[in-house]
Amino acid sequence: MTDRTTFELIKEKEAQIEELLDPSTFTLNPKVVELQQDIENLRSECSHEYAVADGACSCKHCGKTIEIVLYKSLTCPQCKIAKMKLDKKNIPYTEEMNMEVFEARGIKGIPQMDIGDKRLTSIRDISKWIDAVEVK
Repeated sequence: MTDRTTFELIKEKEAQIEELLDPSTFTLNPKVVELQQDIENLRSECSHEYAVADGACSCKHCGKTIEIVLYKSLTCPQCKIAKMKLDKKNIPYTEEMNMEVFEARGIKGIPQMDIGDKRLTSIRDISKWIDAVEVK
């Protein structure tokens, strides 16, 4: 017997939720809540190895899609390197260059990059993460 992957377990639980949902009522089935919590637990325990496919960046194991934000300026050489590497791998991301946003988010130096709820604060870490992303 082979172990099921995190992705397979999550897909199975999502299918169970679909079966339990009753579109004719807004009543929340306690089993649905339990399954949703199981999915969140599986995703939080996942090691998150990312891959790019169909214009999205998601975890190869649990399927969690992430948003990537690159904090940069137009004149920063290391920012240009990070942007070039993201573009070369077709990794979807948004650019943020607003100093007020930097201040609000605690950005002291650039480049920095948010990957979901994780922040990378050096070009070395950013490059290492980009290099590890699999392109499908």
